[in-house]
Amino acid sequence: MSKIISIRNLAKNYGRLRALDNISFDIPEGVVALIGPNGSGKTTLINIILGLVKPDAGKITVLGFDPWRNGHLVRGLVNVLHEKPSFPKWFTGLEYLLYAADLYGAPNPRDRVYKVASWLNIASELNRRIGEYSAGMVQRLGLAQVLLNEPKLIILDEPTANLDPAGRIEVLNLVKALKKDKGISFILSSHVLPERARVCDFLVFL
Repeated sequence: MSKIISIRNLAKNYGRLRALDNISFDIPEGVVALIGPNGSGKTTLINIILGLVKPDAGKITVLGFDPWRNGHLVRGLVNVLHEKPSFPKWFTGLEYLLYAADLYGAPNPRDRVYKVASWLNIASELNRRIGEYSAGMVQRLGLAQVLLNEPKLIILDEPTANLDPAGRIEVLNLVKALKKDKGISFILSSHVLPERARVCDFLVFL
């Protein structure tokens, strides 16, 4: 199984705070849980993967690229959905996704929006205003956004936060299906292990 991320002796300090302390591991294709308590460096690592933060020491490659030197290339292949995504409530789902597709430069944006929406079973809800969506629907909308430009890797930060048990299972099953059917790799960042174990192929502990 090929590696999508390789990390060797990676370190990052914020003043006297040691956020990452010479960590080394590989992340393969598939669904990977990034597990650690609050303050363990998960967010710092995600920012380094995206090329938004420069490490103080060590080496990292993401899909074969140095994310700090080639951040524009990495960010064209890797998308992230942050915890508790927020969208303009006065937009309909369709208006928002068309706007996002335009920013991504997606060809045939309307066709792409409806194709992605069909994967997530929200096509029939796109003409509703986002303010009327349930928490689970908002998560699906966020997933639709990060799928618009056909990424190789999607990072989900606490993807089941503030969802009820049925909503959590629904989102995790969507991740599993997208990996199986579309070949997309995922990193699920969380401090909660049991839920992730049901869908993840590998675990990384910080």
